[in-house]
Amino acid sequence: MEGNVWRPTHLTPEQMEERRLVAATLLRQGQLSQADIARRVGVSRASVCRWAATLAQEGPRGLEARPIPGPSPRLDEKAWTRLGRLLDRGAVAAGFATERWTLERIAALIEREFGVHYHPRYLERPLKAHGFSVQRPATRAKERDELVIAVWPKRDWVALKKARREHRTLVLWDETGHSFRIRPGTTWARRGLTPVLRRVSKRREVSSIVAITPDGRLYARHFRTSISSRCVIQALRFFRRKIGTPLLVVWDRLNAHRSRVTTDFIASHAQDYAVAYLPAYAPELKPEEQCNALVKRAMANALPGSVDDLHRLARREFGRLKRHPEMIVRFFRHTGLSVTGIP
Repeated sequence: MEGNVWRPTHLTPEQMEERRLVAATLLRQGQLSQADIARRVGVSRASVCRWAATLAQEGPRGLEARPIPGPSPRLDEKAWTRLGRLLDRGAVAAGFATERWTLERIAALIEREFGVHYHPRYLERPLKAHGFSVQRPATRAKERDELVIAVWPKRDWVALKKARREHRTLVLWDETGHSFRIRPGTTWARRGLTPVLRRVSKRREVSSIVAITPDGRLYARHFRTSISSRCVIQALRFFRRKIGTPLLVVWDRLNAHRSRVTTDFIASHAQDYAVAYLPAYAPELKPEEQCNALVKRAMANALPGSVDDLHRLARREFGRLKRHPEMIVRFFRHTGLSVTGIP
């Protein structure tokens, strides 16, 4: 403390830079001696003398704050590149029991492969700097055949385009259900008065069978029960009548599709129906899944009071989507299914 002037005992790098630049301005003005400048900015005369020499040699830039180098990284860029390849191969390939990469496992891998110890807590920042992030993994059924799924759009789907020669209409088929289940959400209400939404039932009260074509047409048949072979046959007859041509139906391996009742019906009406199956456990190849998801989102805030209301809502939302064939075509393209060459 000098007189009544308080001077901080610790300055940030920015404050120290500002003090040096103030002293540089006073030095260039030439109105004060170095001793007077030292007293004004609160430093020793030797510091001002040193700043004056720097100012003469480097200009004001020489008095700017310079970054303080941190410790040298324990892994160089070459090592990080190799580590990235090891992480890309998966945790099982690195000797762990599952495919989940945790910070503890990555730290153990680094110590094993590079002889460098990292505490898991300090790995998050360098991992982010090298293109990694914490993600929620997508789950996949262990029965999936990834090779079959990968080649299906290029091989099997292209082969299905023979429907054009056979004068059949190619349709992709799926089922979805609707219930009175209330989804979590928020609503405005008076403070202190919690609104109550009463659920009518948790059961699936209305089921929909949806068929879409690569040119953007959508057909839907709704049932007030879960899907059975009887429902599938009714929907086949309905779509055949609506479309007006024999059908080539592409669907999944639902039990109702493979039941004896359904297969016998299709065999006895071979002139009207032919079927092909999608690879098992491959929802990403089903554009109709996106149709169903869009309808469910549209119905998310609905509170139907009866099965009639629920049925009416499902019909209304699928009817709205039906009026947007360009959107359905985009769903096909999004799944990687080419729509060229199909009538």
